Amino acid sequence: MNVLFRDTMTVYNYRKNKDSGEETWHRTVVRGVQWRHNRRELVTSHNVQELSVAERITIDFKRNYGNAQYISPDKFRQMQDTEIEGCWTLDASNGMDILVLGISNYEIGTDCKLSELSSLFQYVATVTAVSDNRHMPRLKNIKVVAK
Repeated sequence: MNVLFRDTMTVYNYRKNKDSGEETWHRTVVRGVQWRHNRRELVTSHNVQELSVAERITIDFKRNYGNAQYISPDKFRQMQDTEIEGCWTLDASNGMDILVLGISNYEIGTDCKLSELSSLFQYVATVTAVSDNRHMPRLKNIKVVAK
């Protein structure tokens, strides 16, 4: 394993059934991650500045860590529930994809509620921004900001 990407995270991808309206989260464990805690950034909105704390996550795609296949958020949204096994994504557009530092065996809705994840794990964050750098010549990665 690469010395920079030693962390493991669990991704919970939000899904809403078009017919029934039922909300579910698809759980995937992802290895080859660098998770940096509580990065501070200055956010300016309407001439008001405030200090915001965010988790910074970088996922290495240069090496094979045995992860499930990463697919784009658009493609993930279009797939049927039966097709998503073995796939995962990072979708900042809906504000509902959840990241947990470490391996979580909990299924949201079955084993625990979404609100309980924060009490079960020290670092739980919602995906707010994704930068896909997998097509770069070196260090193919995806960078994620989560709060």
